[in-house]
Amino acid sequence: MKSKTFKKLYTICLSNPRSKQSYSEAWKLDAGNNIIEVIAPPGSGKSTLINTLAKTCNFKHASLEEKKNANLEDWEKVLLSAKLHKLTEANCPSYTGKKITQFHRHLLEDKSCRKANGTFILDETGLFRKFRDVMDYAFYQHYHIIDRILADRTLVHLNVPSERIYHQIMHRKNSRGSVWSGHQKKDKGQIVALAERQNSEIQEYLKSLARKFPSSASIVEITNPKSITRDSIRKIIGNSI
Repeated sequence: MKSKTFKKLYTICLSNPRSKQSYSEAWKLDAGNNIIEVIAPPGSGKSTLINTLAKTCNFKHASLEEKKNANLEDWEKVLLSAKLHKLTEANCPSYTGKKITQFHRHLLEDKSCRKANGTFILDETGLFRKFRDVMDYAFYQHYHIIDRILADRTLVHLNVPSERIYHQIMHRKNSRGSVWSGHQKKDKGQIVALAERQNSEIQEYLKSLARKFPSSASIVEITNPKSITRDSIRKIIGNSI
């Protein structure tokens, strides 16, 4: 559990030495957390950040092998039902079935991480990322459960400039030949505008979490993941994790 009983929001840019103290304090604040969840628009560089943190700090990636027989709790069923309602409105039964199966797996994955020993790092499958659009349903009906889950979690917003996201997407397209479906058939202006809107929505969502869960929500914002190296993380984090 956290050593502090209050919430702090840290803005981090590792290329700026003045921000290193805040970065160190942010991670020390949550030295007892066992889940780190990265939230960012597609093309932000989540995989690079996650792989660096995982290798440097010995974090574990979530595994699906441990939870085949796990059952959903009531609050998890609320989230899944809300997702089903939203998908049903799209009137595409085959797509809805596939997505609900995926969301069910995400819930089980998160449950497995919460019960396991060690520090796990999540990107695309994190509870507060995947169910961001329906989380309010759980807030109102199961506030204390969500509050307890947040107490053992750090939410990391990877907030990089929209221009950088565009260039990373173009690099990915040229090297891999494919991009996220939401970026297909969009020009530079449209991709930049989309990234700006997505980052803005993530910021508002995280601020909302901080207001609703002031004693448990722990949020870190990283603005320059490319400046993160193995040595810099060791110097900044030290033995706090």
